[in-house]
Amino acid sequence: MQPHSEIAFCQHHPPRKAVHDRCFGSGTCDYLGRHCHRIAWLDLENCTAITDKALKTISEGCKSLEYLNISWCENVQDRGVQLILQECPKLQTLICKGCEGITESVFSGMSNYCKELRTLNLLSCFVVDETVADIAAGCSQLEYLCLSMCTQITDRSLISLANGCQRLRDLELAGCNLLTDHGFAILAKNCHELERMDLEDCSLLSDVTLSNFSKGCPCLVNLSLSHCELITDAGLRQLCYNHNLKDKLTVLELDNCPQITDASLDFMRQVRSMQRIDIYDCQNITKDAIKRFKAYKPDVEVHAYFAPATPPAPTQPIRNGICRCCVIL
Repeated sequence: MQPHSEIAFCQHHPPRKAVHDRCFGSGTCDYLGRHCHRIAWLDLENCTAITDKALKTISEGCKSLEYLNISWCENVQDRGVQLILQECPKLQTLICKGCEGITESVFSGMSNYCKELRTLNLLSCFVVDETVADIAAGCSQLEYLCLSMCTQITDRSLISLANGCQRLRDLELAGCNLLTDHGFAILAKNCHELERMDLEDCSLLSDVTLSNFSKGCPCLVNLSLSHCELITDAGLRQLCYNHNLKDKLTVLELDNCPQITDASLDFMRQVRSMQRIDIYDCQNITKDAIKRFKAYKPDVEVHAYFAPATPPAPTQPIRNGICRCCVIL
């Protein structure tokens, strides 16, 4: 169905959901704002023609909006997002992955307009500690937050979240390599409802953080620590032997953690709820250890990869040396 056909249908049968179409632009959004006042779910991902003008029209006419996805809409800027927040009081989900036009000030002054926000995705946006402080000041009901590849944030962001977003359940921080054990300690102390964390490539994170998670995050179900190269068997032991997590933890992603050994698999046998373990490129875990683990817990998926052995260098045939300055007759 073409956009204008959708709008014609919308005028007579006001929908609550509109799926994205790359043809959507300011004109289509103008029709939506004027005729689709009941719309609650709007996906504009990859609609590169969308601008702040289009979002202004939507904010004026779609007051029931609960879900908005404007990911990769490169022409959207701060003002458009702010108008949505100010004029759509029911908004619960805002997804802005890769919005290059959004700056670190997008949530400045918005603390009174984010009360209902539950889900916020800012993957690869320009976010700094002040941005996260603005979010934490207004989004006390936030349950899901993605700041993956927001590489400028530091422990100050974790402290802001710990103080303002204590209902967080799902936190994605992949690639945020300035975060340290200190920030995660405060997060674990205050955010006890965390169920899932993606901390891939948080390269400064160590066993200290795993100890704090075992004490402060009793609901933890899914944890990604891939490429966290400071993690050792000792940290995983504290997680796996925790009496709360033995019946909660279902997924551990540990790809490229070079310091963990076969001992970690032995510790994971204690986790009754475990469903999947990823240990790609963990060079100190052996095939024999995986076999022993599978014999004990056959229902757990273990994803591993062992590079084939390097073949021996081919033997070069011995050749008699020839003096290059001589002529062979």
